[in-house]
Amino acid sequence: MLRFSQKHLRSADDLIRQFRVWFPTTRWMFRGHANARWLPTSSLDRYCSDFGFPARKKAVVESFLLQDFYRHLSAHEPGLPVTSDLQLLLALMQHHGTPTRMIDWTYSPFIATYIALETAQGDAAVWALNGEWLEREANRVVPQVAPHLPRPSDYDKSRDAETFQRLFMPQLLRSPGAGRPAAFVYTVNPLLLNRRLSIQQGVFTAVGDVTKSFVANLAKYKGTRENLVKVVIDRNVGREMLSVLHRMGINRSSLLPGLDGFAWSLRTKMHALRETRGTIQPWPS
Repeated sequence: MLRFSQKHLRSADDLIRQFRVWFPTTRWMFRGHANARWLPTSSLDRYCSDFGFPARKKAVVESFLLQDFYRHLSAHEPGLPVTSDLQLLLALMQHHGTPTRMIDWTYSPFIATYIALETAQGDAAVWALNGEWLEREANRVVPQVAPHLPRPSDYDKSRDAETFQRLFMPQLLRSPGAGRPAAFVYTVNPLLLNRRLSIQQGVFTAVGDVTKSFVANLAKYKGTRENLVKVVIDRNVGREMLSVLHRMGINRSSLLPGLDGFAWSLRTKMHALRETRGTIQPWPS
C-alpha cells in the first residue's frame, strides 16, 4: 500500500502561496492528474492492464514496442537522427504516445496544475515527489537488493546510454553477468532534451523492475509519506485557477507549440476572457 500525505488547494490564491510553503526547494517534481483518485502510473502499466497482458509479460511487451519503434523511426521521421540510446528512445516514445515505463513529471507546479485542470470534471490533483529524497533512497536500496547493478549515482555522473541500460534494463544486455532487474524508482533526465521536455521543464521517473508498478517499486523506500504528496484541487476553484494560469501564460499553446496546441488552448482562453466576450463579434469581410 502506498503511503503519502495529502493537502488541499481551496482557492486560486493558494496556488502560489501554498506551493511555496509546502515545496520550498527546487528538487520537488510535480505531476497533474485530472482525477484526484488516480495514482502515479506508467503508460505501459495502463496499456498492459487495458489489453490484458499479465505483469510477467510487461518486459516482453516493452521489448517489442522498443524494437518496432526503433525499426520504423526513420521511415516516419526521415530527418530525425536514429539512436540506439534507450533513454533517448524511451523519451521519444513517451512524447509520441507509445507506452513506456517512464512517468512524466515537471519541475513547475504551475504547469502540473494546468495539466491537472485542463480536462478535469471533478476534483483534480497534483502529485509532488521529492527528487532529493528519491535520489538518497535509490542509492541506499539498489546496492542492498542488487549489488550487481550500477549505483543510481553512477548514472547521474554522465547519464550515458550504457549505464542507463545496465541499471534499468540489464535483461536486454547480451552479457550473461548482467543480472536481473531490481525494484526501485529513479529520475531519468537525458543529457539531450527534446523540445517538449525543454519547454515543460520536464523530467521522468522510471522503475527498475518493469513487471511491477510504480507503487511496488517504491516498496523498500523509507519516508514516502513525507516525500510523496497529493495536492487535491477542489472542483469549485479549478476553473478560477485555469483563468489565473492562462494569464500567467501557461496553456496548451505555450506548452505544445504549433497549431494543435494553439487550437486546444482556445478552450481555456475563452474561459479566461469570458467577462470581456459577451457579444458576437462581426466576421471580417
